[in-house]
Amino acid sequence: MIDAKQQVITSIVQARTNLESALADLEKLPAFDPSSVPFTAHALSNFLTVSEGTLDLLSQALPPDVSPEVSRLLNGLKHATDLMTRTVSHLIPIRPSVTSNYGLKKLILRTWSNARAGSTSALHSRRTFA
Repeated sequence: MIDAKQQVITSIVQARTNLESALADLEKLPAFDPSSVPFTAHALSNFLTVSEGTLDLLSQALPPDVSPEVSRLLNGLKHATDLMTRTVSHLIPIRPSVTSNYGLKKLILRTWSNARAGSTSALHSRRTFA
């Protein structure tokens, strides 16, 4: 009987030690994962883009004599979507080399040059085989 009682006490002490260790590990975990913010912001941005497009399509599909209340509600949704889009845009990291006008111009020129060079080499290769 004493052995069974001692086993129970040992198990309880061990469980308590494990629980304290797990709680200490839990406190070390961050409240949120900062690396997930850009992904979440991008997903939310996609949703807001679809919402904005849907609101635009709804506005265009409504008859001219629609109730002023419906127009007011749609305008309110558009305004809320615009505000949220602006907020989310501050959470998404921007790559200046791609988004700046200079970077975009460089990208277009490089693509055009590669396409032109590709067509010229194709032209030369046809002459070789002709």
